Amino acid sequence: MNSISIGHAGNESYYLKLGREEYYTSAIDPFGVFKGEGSKLLGIENEKISHSDPRLKNLFLGYSPDGKEILRKDIHQVREYKSFRYEDKEKRVHTFKSEKSVPSHLKDKVTVNTEVRRSVVCYDNVFSAPKDVSILWSLAPSDKKREQIHDIHNQSVMEALKYLENNACYVRTGKGGKTQEKAKAIFSVFHHTTSRDLDPQLHSHAVLLNIGFSKSGKALSLDGRTILEHRYASGMIYQNSLRERLEREFNIKTYDRPFSDGKGVSFGILGISRELRREFSRRSMEIMGRISPDMSGAQVRAEVLASRKEKNFTTQTKDLFSGWRERGEQFGFSWGHVTVRKEREVLKPTEAKTYELVATSLQEHSFSQKKHRNKGRVSSPQILLATLSSVSGKFKNDEVFKRAEAFKDKFTKESGTSSKLYSLNGEGRKLINHEKIREKLYRTAKTAITYYYEWMKSNRKQVLINSKSNRKGSKKIYKLRMNYLYAVGKITRKQYLKFTSDKPTPKGYFKIHIYEALGLISKRKAYYLLNLHHKERFSSRSDPFDKKLETVEPIKSSISYDEVVSSKKLKREKPSREYHSR
Repeated sequence: MNSISIGHAGNESYYLKLGREEYYTSAIDPFGVFKGEGSKLLGIENEKISHSDPRLKNLFLGYSPDGKEILRKDIHQVREYKSFRYEDKEKRVHTFKSEKSVPSHLKDKVTVNTEVRRSVVCYDNVFSAPKDVSILWSLAPSDKKREQIHDIHNQSVMEALKYLENNACYVRTGKGGKTQEKAKAIFSVFHHTTSRDLDPQLHSHAVLLNIGFSKSGKALSLDGRTILEHRYASGMIYQNSLRERLEREFNIKTYDRPFSDGKGVSFGILGISRELRREFSRRSMEIMGRISPDMSGAQVRAEVLASRKEKNFTTQTKDLFSGWRERGEQFGFSWGHVTVRKEREVLKPTEAKTYELVATSLQEHSFSQKKHRNKGRVSSPQILLATLSSVSGKFKNDEVFKRAEAFKDKFTKESGTSSKLYSLNGEGRKLINHEKIREKLYRTAKTAITYYYEWMKSNRKQVLINSKSNRKGSKKIYKLRMNYLYAVGKITRKQYLKFTSDKPTPKGYFKIHIYEALGLISKRKAYYLLNLHHKERFSSRSDPFDKKLETVEPIKSSISYDEVVSSKKLKREKPSREYHSR
């Protein structure tokens, strides 16, 4: 996979120290290497990068490698931006970007916030091998086998970098930067083999400097949007190359291990057990023990950084092999059991099967993106990502590229005003496996119901006030306690809202039906919310100053209630009874 992080001005020291980590071969080999057409233009391609290399430092500052020429003046900037905030009586926050935009009657009531923004100096692409591959490398019976696996990893990284430079590296030229032009990029690549807990973890940092050379040779900043758009596709190109080469050269058998929706597929190796994988993933297990599902993304990142250990620059990787081998033997690892298999016929998916899988995957993606501004449309990187995920490492990347282009030509059409977005045409929609999508939706709904059921059993019973209690004093004390816990940071905002709301108010048809099915809200409440949601959707498409909601027909529902809008009351519909004489 490819996890990308953005390096800002002032944080270059981390990347300058990457060369201190060792390879798995000699005692300490503290070198990275320059790659890319941009480095070739500067005359430093394939040259080694040492610890705190002055050439890399000069490039971070916008200078040429020798420091004699300015490539980009604006690469290393720190700017301050002011915003003006006002909180009304209903606790709603209104933000104004400039002082001129603040209304005159709020001039004395706004608060000024200053935000420091640092310019982007690089994009750190980290290509990490699946844990099973790192285990296979660490428990290899000889240095020759280990070097062979490491070379496969390095070659796969180079294929991903080639794709990034050819498809993701652009600069903006012309008036207002409206024209996108292909750019020559500079990569500084560092190959590492261990995690911070000294477990085997093959990974490579491919630091893409924010300097791109246009056709005229001018150095400009790269367009970060295209880089981020192609990150998942580049990660899958690395995974596909790694998987295909390992299966072909070592005769191993792999299986799919999907990421979350829209991010591709990883793989595992038959013969490497789940227990062994957990044993060599101590850092991941530590993180999982420190975080909880109700934490926000910022809280998770803070917890990960707080528990991160300092890098170990004294222990040599070659000294860890004996300990790794002992741990592998304890869990029954056998090199022969994993790699020595009879020659078998590799079953490769046909073009028709590949196209069906791609169309189904793109349709699932469109379901998850309905609220996005692209409205279910897909881009070329997403088509390539779906194609790479469908072949399961059975084809080389060149063949996958051909199938992705053929699918785009035959089964998609340009969608909207942008020529970079596509949607399935009539022939493409015929390929969709709707049964597979229904099964996935069913599993998702089942997971949601299970989650809400467990929440109702545990948190609601343990923390919420007993609904049968009519003691106002106990409710007031409970409210004060929750306010105190939230104020001192003992509980999150999400927990505070959940624990202090007696009755949940779900939004959306799906959640309303789930709450009603679990008994969290009554049928009367569910019917009211369904009709309210229906009318909000109607009124949002009409004149906001002429909302005659009584003209909106109630939605059809299995719940036997009828709404009287004029009196704003709900009356139970009495079912008619017919008596038949015998």
